[in-house]
Amino acid sequence: MIENRLKQLRKENGLTQKELADKLNISKGSIAMYETGKRSPDNEILSVIADFFDVSTDYLLGRTNIKRYSEEILAFNTTEDLTDDDLKLVRDLIEALKSKNAKNK
Repeated sequence: MIENRLKQLRKENGLTQKELADKLNISKGSIAMYETGKRSPDNEILSVIADFFDVSTDYLLGRTNIKRYSEEILAFNTTEDLTDDDLKLVRDLIEALKSKNAKNK
């Protein structure tokens, strides 16, 4: 699954394999092998990739379709059936409420 997710994220961000490799400080060949499934990144590189794209390692590994978890969303404990748009709406609502409450203090 990581091969599909990595390629998708790279393309969504308008990066070539070479550009991504340069940003992650790894070889283009490694990126190519990850994207074809011929090789899997070790845990350290997996974390670097997740941090770079601001997604969870679970998302990269295909264990969830949720790209990132925020503290607010984790409080709900169940988001598996929510789309990315649903999660953005929840985050936006939480931010709006926090802003409103800050003004009322």
